Amino acid sequence: MGTLIIISILAMVGLAVLFAFVLSLADKRLRVEEDPRIEALLEALPGSNCAACGFASCRAMAEATLEKGGAAQACPAGGEEVASQVGEILGVEVEGALSQYARVRCGARTSERKREANYQGIQSCQAAHLTGGGGLACFYGCLGFGDCKDACPFDAIYMEEGLPRIDVVNCTGCGLCVKACVRGLIT
Repeated sequence: MGTLIIISILAMVGLAVLFAFVLSLADKRLRVEEDPRIEALLEALPGSNCAACGFASCRAMAEATLEKGGAAQACPAGGEEVASQVGEILGVEVEGALSQYARVRCGARTSERKREANYQGIQSCQAAHLTGGGGLACFYGCLGFGDCKDACPFDAIYMEEGLPRIDVVNCTGCGLCVKACVRGLIT
């Protein structure tokens, strides 16, 4: 009975050594070297993965920039500083990236808005807009539920008296709030 246990243990150790050897060979043979500039680009990019550039993540943007020769100004959330860092990594000159920030084109506070009905549905601009305008008489006014605030990954929008307010210090001009506003009130 004792020799059976010793034989079993030796067999398991032998299999472990064999598998470790096969895995080390596979690692050497199948290793993929990554361009070191990708890591440098990821360090330069904001890392917010906001998708304002059109890519799902900062890594996807960095890879596409290197593979397809994208522009250094492709990250709207990063602004001029990030554009110059990316341009330095890519070895290209950056032509004046303009800093941008969002602007709200409605100034009617909750108390100033004329109402046609009392909206009692889902507390979302999208839902209120689809159900007859959320009870507002002005079809062009802000609904005030904050879909734009929820869309902002930089905490640059806060709600005050039913209106979104932009914190221009935190705003990167990524445009996600512009897409989230169903009435097109943010530029």
